[in-house]
Amino acid sequence: GLFIAMGIFTPLPFLPFALVGGTIIFLGIRNKNRIKKEKEDELQKEIEMIQGEDEQLQQVEDSFGVFTDKYPIIVELGLDLAALVKQKINGETARDKVVLMRKSIITDLGINVPGINFKDNTSFRPRGRYIIRIKGAKAAEGVLKSGYLLALKTPNVMADLDAEPAKDPIFGEDGYWILEHMVQDAQMKGYQVLEPLSILITHLDVVVRRNLHELIQRQHVKDLINSLENDNGVLLEEIKKKEIDLSLVQNVIKQLLKEGISIRDLPTIIEGIIDGKEIYQNHVDGVTSFVRECISKVICENAKNPDGKIYAALFSDSIELDADVVNNSYQGYLLNWDLDLETRVVEQVQRVFKQARLMGREPVLLTRRKDFRFAIVRLLERYQVEAQVLCISELAPEIVVDQIAYIE
Repeated sequence: GLFIAMGIFTPLPFLPFALVGGTIIFLGIRNKNRIKKEKEDELQKEIEMIQGEDEQLQQVEDSFGVFTDKYPIIVELGLDLAALVKQKINGETARDKVVLMRKSIITDLGINVPGINFKDNTSFRPRGRYIIRIKGAKAAEGVLKSGYLLALKTPNVMADLDAEPAKDPIFGEDGYWILEHMVQDAQMKGYQVLEPLSILITHLDVVVRRNLHELIQRQHVKDLINSLENDNGVLLEEIKKKEIDLSLVQNVIKQLLKEGISIRDLPTIIEGIIDGKEIYQNHVDGVTSFVRECISKVICENAKNPDGKIYAALFSDSIELDADVVNNSYQGYLLNWDLDLETRVVEQVQRVFKQARLMGREPVLLTRRKDFRFAIVRLLERYQVEAQVLCISELAPEIVVDQIAYIE
């Protein structure tokens, strides 16, 4: 533009400046169009990548085919919540949060999460009620109050709030329903303030992680094994040569996921199953214990606190070493305890874990016997007590363990 202006408004010859100016303008426009096209192509690639991920997730969803519903995970919502999930809060919709949740689970556990569907239920009372279903069965439920936020009590709470008492639907913690103008006051008094959509998605995340093992079908396991073909073809050959049952691989993977253990290192897990079968045949608990030792670093990493230590509660000799553990061919290792002993041990575990968590520590139970580890896990599961249980044989050499309690 400058060169053309010089050709028009100065005594200099017009034609050379007009040609130069026109060429520069042409090149500028072409470059601008090229940049615009590159951005459009880049955006299109991102869209195709997202669509490709959706197609891959859909293929995984389809591989769960035993369950007749397209979506094995369903969230039923009362009318107040149905409106909430369609809104954009802090720039995010419920769908955005679910996508992030699924990616987080894939990163943490090494497995895709099948489709999640939100459904309105006009019959729900109160209208803020929701139910999370896994394969049609109710896995969890809760009630949220539309237009309110949840102020949860923390160990740092200094005073009560003048508000309606509430319960956290995820962990049952005490709190209050508060309005927006009360948020600052609640935070200054030591409360953690959560908005309803975050509570719903967090509850969904907890339930999905807790029940993911139930969604593992043999076709899915076969697909996982086949994914090793390019880089670990020898493992596929060994599986065929040593006649490793698909059901054995499925059950080991299910046991790991049930206890929140990642299967990202699938080659090592498959190697462990192949080698473990040589010792334990098709005994699922035996093979799983062998695999757990193969991935001990992953297990210890899960159990470590931010300071790098594992805080452990141990069992007395009379509880663990003298325990009568029954080897049930279908259910695996089980404790042959009377009701009084069961409840006494469970109550002690609950008390120890509560005290440790109040001090900001996430403890584990540490056993000496492999069979006792499986048996105590199943006992706690029956009483709905969430606790990591490790065996001494699973501890990596560099791990520092601090004993914090004794169960007796």
